Amino acid sequence: MIDTKIKTLKSIYLIYSEQKFLIKEAIKRLKKKVAGQALGQLNILEFSAPLNFELVEQALYTAGFFEQKKVVIVHQADKLLPSQAKKVDAYYDSPNPDVTLVLACTKETKMLFSQARAKNYLFEYKAPRKGQLGQWVINAFSREGKEVNFETAKYLISLLGNDLELLSSEIEKICLYCDSKKKLRIEDISAVSSSVSHETIFDLVDALGQADLSLALSNLNHLFQTEADGKIFHMIIRQFRLLLKTKGLLSDGNSSGQIATALRLPAFVATKYMKQTRHFDTSKLVMAHTVLLETELAYKTSSTPLSKALEMALIKILAA
Repeated sequence: MIDTKIKTLKSIYLIYSEQKFLIKEAIKRLKKKVAGQALGQLNILEFSAPLNFELVEQALYTAGFFEQKKVVIVHQADKLLPSQAKKVDAYYDSPNPDVTLVLACTKETKMLFSQARAKNYLFEYKAPRKGQLGQWVINAFSREGKEVNFETAKYLISLLGNDLELLSSEIEKICLYCDSKKKLRIEDISAVSSSVSHETIFDLVDALGQADLSLALSNLNHLFQTEADGKIFHMIIRQFRLLLKTKGLLSDGNSSGQIATALRLPAFVATKYMKQTRHFDTSKLVMAHTVLLETELAYKTSSTPLSKALEMALIKILAA
């Protein structure tokens, strides 16, 4: 945890996490402390790579207003060019004592990390493990003055995945919608998080089942206008995962009630999944799920925008 007392701020912080939300929270805490000084906000400068690195260098070697500590933040520092990262590595050896440089990274790079780790500049924030995520959601609701049980927390995670930024944003939205309620149930979550966007997901997958690429892409573009790309991606993966599970349950002779229980979904929602499985055989569902998982891996290791990667995934699913 970063010590945010002004007098104890280090000259350099390399803040690293695979979860952008945790990086934002760490920087928010640091900025809040600096901004608490008289006119402190004037001494916070922010940049985002890729960028003209000369601007960062100028900020690092000029004094802050009223001789106060200056904080220079470089977001997406892992996207710095090799020549720029080399300059940062050299700066590690003789940082300006009147400036705090904050480097925010979601990916590890040897040039930035090797010396930062050796000099104790590195601050890593790990996401909750799978078994801890439910409690994280419960705590997040609690901070908003709401109570949810573990099953309700797991339901929200099943909708959105493990992206803390998406979860935090959705929790805030749910709490605003359910302002008068203290204890929230799955039905409350479903009312907010399973409305228009989830209907569009059903429409999108129906279009894929009917081999209508134009309609599928149209539904995808509609989702892009209303939801974050990461949320859309998880919703599509979740849809195919649940369809695959529903297909197996139907093959085993389970009733609609048993399927709803197994999926941990309201009966009317489970019925929609049962109907949608008619458009796909099992091999097609397995293939679609595989394509989406491969797309996720490729997105994490390339610079391709997620929206473009999703479009290509839909095309692959129909072409197979």
